[in-house]
Amino acid sequence: MNLISQQEIMRLMKYSQGNCISIYITGHVGEWASGAQQDKIKLKNLVRDARSQLAARNVAEEQIEALMAPIVNLLDEDMFWQEQSPQLVIFSAPNMFQTYRLPLALPMAEGAVVSNHFSVNPLLEFLHDQTFFILALSKTQVKLYKVMHQTGTEVPLPAGVPHNLSEIVKYDQHENQEHFMSARPERGDARTGTAYDSVYHGGEEEESNDQERFYLQVNKGLQEILNSARVPLILAGLDYLLPIYRKVNSYEFLMDEAIKGNAEIMSLQELHDSAWQIAEQHFAQMQAHAIDVYNELSAKNLASNNLAEIVSAAFQSRIDTLYLMRGMKQWGSYDAGSDKVTISGSTPQQAKDEDLLELLARTTIERGGAVYLLDNEQMPDGAAAAAIFRFALTNAAANNAG
Repeated sequence: MNLISQQEIMRLMKYSQGNCISIYITGHVGEWASGAQQDKIKLKNLVRDARSQLAARNVAEEQIEALMAPIVNLLDEDMFWQEQSPQLVIFSAPNMFQTYRLPLALPMAEGAVVSNHFSVNPLLEFLHDQTFFILALSKTQVKLYKVMHQTGTEVPLPAGVPHNLSEIVKYDQHENQEHFMSARPERGDARTGTAYDSVYHGGEEEESNDQERFYLQVNKGLQEILNSARVPLILAGLDYLLPIYRKVNSYEFLMDEAIKGNAEIMSLQELHDSAWQIAEQHFAQMQAHAIDVYNELSAKNLASNNLAEIVSAAFQSRIDTLYLMRGMKQWGSYDAGSDKVTISGSTPQQAKDEDLLELLARTTIERGGAVYLLDNEQMPDGAAAAAIFRFALTNAAANNAG
C-alpha cells in the first residue's frame, strides 16, 4: 500500500497549478476479481463526473483529455487492480499524478472534485493521526511501539534502559557479590554455623522485586520519549505483570485499560487493533471536551461557527483550533483585498469558486492552527465549520472587518 505521510498531505494541500482533480473510491477488500471490477466501474463513473466538472470550468477539450489520460489509463492496468485496499485516492493535475491505497476507508469520502487545489480534507483523518504508544510487557523483556492510525513501528529503547530482566538480575548479583566480599567476617558465623552468609535469589517475592526493579528502570528511560509526547500509553501483557508496572509508572497519560494476554506472541497488528479500541475512546472524550471548551468560549467572542467570520479569522492568523464537518463542502470565494467572503453553497456557481472548507483547513494549518474533522452531530449547532480563536477582535477591529 502507498501510505501517506503528514509531509505528503501538507505538500498536496499547498499544490495549486491549474485544474486539480481529486478522486476518492471506497475499495473492496477480500473479493479480488469482483471487487476490482466494481472499483473499475466506480472509477469510470467518477471519470465521467470529473470531465463534466472540467467542462463547466470552461477547460478546453484537449486539456481535459490530457488531464484525464493518466486516470483513464489506470482502467487498463491489470497489475494496478491486483492490490485491494479499503480506500483508493487519485490526484491528477498539470505536472502531477499520484495514487494512494490507504489501510482504512475514509468516512464520507467517495467522489470526484475539480478545483484550483486538491481536495485534501478527507486525509486530515491522518494529519492529526491520533498517535499513541503501546508498551508490550513480558516476564523477561519489554517492547515499545509508536502507533498511528495507519501504522505502527517499534521504537528503540533509550540508551541505559535494560533490554531484559536478566540484565537487572546480573547487576544485582554483581552488586551483592561485591558487598558480600567486602563485608564477609574474619571467622565463621557461630549463629549460622557457616563460614560466610550466602546470597539467595528465588521465590515469588524476590521474582516480583526483580520485575519491579526492571520496570522501574524502563519507566525512567521512557520519560525522554514519552514526556514530550503527551499521548496515550497503553500497556499489553499478562494480568500479573500489569500492576507491577503501574506501581512504578510516572507517565501521566498511562491508560487505565490495557491489552491482556501474552504480549510476546501477539503480532503488531493484533496489538494495534486491540489498542485502537482503547485509544479511540480516549480521543472521543478529548473531542467532547474540546466542544465543551468551544461552547464556553463562544460566549466570550473567542469562538464562532459563522463561516464568513471564520474564513476572515483564518487569514488574520486568529484560529487556534478549527473543526470541520466530515464530508461537507461549502463552495464560494474569498477576496483578501476586501476581506470579503462569498458563499455559493454546496455546489460551485462560478469557475473561480473553491471549497471554502479546504481553504480554511489549508490556511489554518499554514498559520499554526490545528484542524479536526467531526461528524454532523458533534459540530456546534450542526455548522459546517467552527473555530476557537487565539484572541478576540476589538470592537473597532471588528467593525472594520465587517
